[in-house]
Amino acid sequence: MRGNESQTGRRWRRARWLTLVLLGVGCGSPTEPGDPTFTFAVSRVFGVRRSPPEVDVSKSALAIHGIFEVPHPFFTVTGWLVQPDPRTLQLGVRGNPDGDGPVVASLHLYQSRIGRLPKGTYNLQIIYVVNKGALRDSTVAYITSVSVP
Repeated sequence: MRGNESQTGRRWRRARWLTLVLLGVGCGSPTEPGDPTFTFAVSRVFGVRRSPPEVDVSKSALAIHGIFEVPHPFFTVTGWLVQPDPRTLQLGVRGNPDGDGPVVASLHLYQSRIGRLPKGTYNLQIIYVVNKGALRDSTVAYITSVSVP
C-alpha cells in the first residue's frame, strides 16, 4: 500500500508542477510591448569635429550618438525621450547653464539607447535645446526614418 501512496504523491506533485508551469507561461509572456527603454550618457570631449548624429539600428533598439555644443564649459547636458505617437521618437538634448565662464565653446559627446521597440519604421527627430539665461535656442538637429528589425 505504501508503494501506491508514493506513486499517487508523485502524480500529485507532477500535476501541481505542470499547473504552475502552464500558469507561469501564460502570465509571464507579455502580449503587448511596453514603453521603450531609454538611457542617456554624456561626456565632455576635446579635439573632435562637429558632425551629424549617427544612428545604429539593432534588433528592437536604436543606439544614437552625436556631438552637442554649448557656449561655455559651465553647462549641464541632459537628455530625454518623447514618443508623441507609436511611430515617432523625439530625442531631446538640453544644455542648462550652471554658472558663468569664459565664452569658449564646449563640446559634449552624448550616447543614447532606445530599446524595446517593436519591429517597424520610425520617424526619429533629434532636438537640441540650449538655455542661455532668459533666452532659449531650440534646433531640430536631425530627422531621419529608421527601420527596426
